Amino acid sequence: MLDLGWEGRDIDFERGEFDALAHGVGEGPVLVMEAKARATGPDSLETMVRAWLASSESPGSSPDTNAGRKGRELRRLCGLGPVAVWLVANGARWTMTATGDIRLEAAEPPAKATVLRPRRA
Repeated sequence: MLDLGWEGRDIDFERGEFDALAHGVGEGPVLVMEAKARATGPDSLETMVRAWLASSESPGSSPDTNAGRKGRELRRLCGLGPVAVWLVANGARWTMTATGDIRLEAAEPPAKATVLRPRRA
C-alpha cells in the first residue's frame, strides 16, 4: 500500500471473488488483486489467466470454477471501465489492464495515481 500510494481505507481484502479490491473515490473497484502459490502448474496464475482468456472467446460459457467465477466478476467490473489487475505468486508479479470482455494488456505496477481515472456512467 505504501509503495503504490494506496490508503488502507481504499482497499478491501477478501471481498467477493478476489483477494483484494482497491477503490477510487466514489467508484467501484478500479484494481483487483489475486495471489496464488504458483505462477505455473495446477491452481496457478497461468491456469487462471488461460481460463479467463478462453471464456472471453465465448462469454456465456464461464465454468463454475474458481477461475470461472473470478472471470465473470472481472468481466462485470470491466463493464464499468478499465480495471487494473495485479496477480502475484512465488517469483511472479503480473500487472495488466483488463477491458471489455476481458482483453488483457501489460501495464505498469498499479500505483494509485496511474490507476484512477474517470469511470463511464
